[in-house]
Amino acid sequence: MGLKSDIDEVRIAWPTYPWRLKAWLILSVFLASGSIASLSDVVFRWKGFILEAVLFYRDFVSEPFRSLISSLFSLPFTRGQADIVILSAVFVSALMRVFIHSRGIWYDAPRVNSLLFAFAATVWVAFALAFGDTNRSIAGPFGAFLVQVLICTVYYSWRGGATRVLWYVYMLTPFVLVCLLAAVNSGLRR
Repeated sequence: MGLKSDIDEVRIAWPTYPWRLKAWLILSVFLASGSIASLSDVVFRWKGFILEAVLFYRDFVSEPFRSLISSLFSLPFTRGQADIVILSAVFVSALMRVFIHSRGIWYDAPRVNSLLFAFAATVWVAFALAFGDTNRSIAGPFGAFLVQVLICTVYYSWRGGATRVLWYVYMLTPFVLVCLLAAVNSGLRR
């Protein structure tokens, strides 16, 4: 019961403490609450950092990709559709890299089937969004995509070892890279 027992001990022994110890404990509680009070500043800075990353992604990744696809295929291509295609590409590339670099027999039937299923489902979702009706909501296919990502993340997390590390590195590296580039871009614009 760590914290509860510490509080009970202080409450019981408080009358016997000298004034110097009481003052020190009060000062410690005040300083600890001060760090909690500055939490809003930390959240504000992170909010700005994440907003800069999203805007950088929109301006330099998503929008050029969307305009390229729209001009190549002469189809209206929304931001949401471009985002899901980019996320699908990140997911499939991470899945393929982990599949190729994992140790052991890489061509066993369950792994090949899971890779092919995830690849086919992701490509289907990407094409359904990219070349389907642009007025349709992307909530359903995006939900299916998130379920696939969750299943693979749980699978590789339970598997452990280097495979888990590879999965997280390959999945998170594009997002971290966009955040770092956005921070550099924001710093250079100031």
